This record gives sequence, C-alpha cells and structure tokens, in this order.
Amino acid sequence: MAIKPRNKLKSVRKGEGVLLKIGEIAELTKTTARTLRYYEELGLIQPSSRSDGKFRLYSSEVVESIRMIRELMEAGFTLKEISKVMKFWVAAKSGWERYSLLSIYLAGRREEIQAKIRGLKEVERKLSAFLAHIEACKVCPDRPAEDVCTACEHVSEKPFDPLLFYAWQLNHIDSHELGLSKEELS
Repeated sequence: MAIKPRNKLKSVRKGEGVLLKIGEIAELTKTTARTLRYYEELGLIQPSSRSDGKFRLYSSEVVESIRMIRELMEAGFTLKEISKVMKFWVAAKSGWERYSLLSIYLAGRREEIQAKIRGLKEVERKLSAFLAHIEACKVCPDRPAEDVCTACEHVSEKPFDPLLFYAWQLNHIDSHELGLSKEELS
C-alpha cells in the first residue's frame, strides 16, 4: 500500500520516492516524534536519509514497520523482543523466510499465552473454591480456626490450605493492621 501524504504535509521528493519528515510519520501513525526517535535508538526503524537541514527523512515503508511494532506490542511482545523479530524480518532472504521466522516466533508467544491462561484458570478455580468455602462458613457460629474448619460438615471440598491457614491466622490479627473496620470483617 502506497502512503500518500496529505496536502498539508511537507514531504520531500528524493529520487523516485517520497520521503516523510518525522512529524509526518508521527501524524500518519498517530504516535509522537519522541516515540519514533526512541524506536530509532532501539534499531526498530531507520531514517532513509536526512534533509539539508539535518531533519530525519523516512520512506513510507516505515509506516508499515510502525504498524507491525504496534501489533506485536498488542500481542504482548516487549520492545526488545520486537527488535529481535524486526532483525529476523530484515535479515530474511525471501518473503517466505520472513513469514516462516515470524510464524515460529508467534507460535512460541501463543504457547506462552496459553500457559498463562491455564495458570490463571487454575487460580480462578481456587478462588472460586475458597469463595464457596467462605459462603458455607457464614452459617457457622464458630470463628474460623483449624480445629473447627477441618471438622466442618458444611464444607464438602476444602479449599487450598494456604488460604485456610491465613484465614485461621486472622483470628490473631487486629483489624486495624489490615486497614479494615470491624463491619468490613463481619
């Protein structure tokens, strides 16, 4: 897709292509010149040349690079990881090699995300079990304590022990230490 600067943009023509100033690239990509300079420091983008006044001039392909950087950031990549991907992208000898390398890298990211999702689902399951345990405890006239809770007939599935242990220890903690009022604890 060819990028055509709007009339108000003051692009520079060099040779066959149109070169855009950093402010124009910032406007086209809805980012800031400072962000673009930071991307340049990281080696994510490079100006094609400089104007007579030493202003950075970029080819329109930089717009696509910035879009790719943003999409990778949205996928959870760090700028350091994106730098690695971009180096693969530039070093590849063909489009197929580029997409193969990117595919391998993205598949690895997807596996990491799926592992995090599994971990979060396990945490959610444990929290749900503990909340169910707390709901069952509301009918108990006794305060939570190890000797009472482990023998409780109202709770069919005991939640994970660390939270139970913590709940039992709350009997010995002043509510002011938690920053809670007595009404919030009951």
